[in-house]
Amino acid sequence: MTAKKKNSPVPCQEDGDGSRALANARWELFCQNYVGPHRRNATRSYNAAGYHTRGHRADTAWGLKLLAIACIKKRIEYLEAQALELVRLTALDAQDRMGTIATATQADFRDPETGRVDLSKVFDPRLSKAVRELKPMYDKDGCFLGWDLKLYDAVKDGLEPL
Repeated sequence: MTAKKKNSPVPCQEDGDGSRALANARWELFCQNYVGPHRRNATRSYNAAGYHTRGHRADTAWGLKLLAIACIKKRIEYLEAQALELVRLTALDAQDRMGTIATATQADFRDPETGRVDLSKVFDPRLSKAVRELKPMYDKDGCFLGWDLKLYDAVKDGLEPL
């Protein structure tokens, strides 16, 4: 029987596509840091995962050893794919919102028969992105007259994409 080195990485026990968190908490933390705050820096990710600092060269070597482990590779690939998908979705949401703001008009929110603001249209998820302000209007006696609706104007309001 051969003696195992004290600090050598243990082989993966996870099989799969990397979608499940790793059973080894430090390995999972290493992956999260490698994909997140310490973007593609094995040394900093190694230290952030709670491993004892042995000096920059040693930490770099151990970080690279962790990157060579199959389940860590799979987990990092999966986490990067998830992050990329999130960026795509955020960009699509911004594009959709800006498109709604650019094309929305007061007529889109009014009942065609009465000409009054239709609240169901104001709270419609597709149209509501263009609504800047909705407030009630009253006459001098305090009687409710209807709703005052203001829409965003991307140029005038200096609107950010999200």
